[in-house]
Amino acid sequence: MDPYPTPGNSKIRYVARWVDSELVLTNEDELLFEEKINNLQGHSLTACVFEFPPLVIKREVGNNTFKYTGLEVAIFEEIGKLLNFTYNYYEPPAGELWGKDVSFSFGFPLELGI
Repeated sequence: MDPYPTPGNSKIRYVARWVDSELVLTNEDELLFEEKINNLQGHSLTACVFEFPPLVIKREVGNNTFKYTGLEVAIFEEIGKLLNFTYNYYEPPAGELWGKDVSFSFGFPLELGI
């Protein structure tokens, strides 16, 4: 069964029913929710990374080439092995380590009453 069916091609199926105040599965051998991301088939993900010791440590290993280590890097790389994906790290621009300020105006004063 395709976990991501084309819109309009999905089918309704009964997976359980209530009998005497008890939930009874229609087919106990069948998974109610199929695993959808157990294998990313070697696809490459782009991950943002910046130095934040001890979670992320940046070390120069060559001419403008860096290696990242630390707890968060180790966890991410282990997940990559388990889910079969590769990754490319990139560093965000200066001043945007935690994201970009997306403040905007509605064109009129907005009071939240806080």
